Amino acid sequence: MSRWQFWDVVQAVGAVASIVGLIGWLSVRPAISVALALVVLAGVCAVIVASVMSRGAPKRVGREAVIATGRRLIQQVKREAIMFGGDMSWTSDYEDAIRAATTRGKRVRVVYPQSSAQKVRHNEQILRDVGAELCPTPADSGLRALLVDPEDPKDALLYVVTRTLRRGAIPVEIGEHGSESNYEYVAKVYDMNREWVIIQAARKVCEVLLAASPKGER
Repeated sequence: MSRWQFWDVVQAVGAVASIVGLIGWLSVRPAISVALALVVLAGVCAVIVASVMSRGAPKRVGREAVIATGRRLIQQVKREAIMFGGDMSWTSDYEDAIRAATTRGKRVRVVYPQSSAQKVRHNEQILRDVGAELCPTPADSGLRALLVDPEDPKDALLYVVTRTLRRGAIPVEIGEHGSESNYEYVAKVYDMNREWVIIQAARKVCEVLLAASPKGER
């Protein structure tokens, strides 16, 4: 088995683990839901790590570059963009791009874990006002990414972004965006040429998360 094949297998196992965990989370007693939630996170992390190992590590970039790439991908969407958000602290950065996309008749869905935090609720309202469909979920997949035209067999893209708190820095409040003074950002765009496995994994995780969410609100 080649190096690429080995990591492809790890990605597939991770994807399956995340899907099984999410399905189980929705159907079992609360007493074991925490364990299954950990399976979800482990599965997603396995997919991401395996992708990094087999395709090359994401690049460390500035926050402005992260936002610029995300905005560009949203502006270029053909049919649909699915945004995997945590507390949606990026809302103000992407507000105009999302409005432009939905005005053109493109679909933008935001998948995120339910939260009662005031800032998160504020971000929800902004996204709703610019035409995004909100898809709150009972579990957090841990994935922070933008999935572009997932049903396009040729041009589907997955833009994965992670941020890490700098040593000694103070984390921002829930729903507030960070800065390069307290966070480091890494990002990578995956396409269908060689990264189809991770895009397919993201599709499957998305399907399960959407199945767990009420109908998207407008």
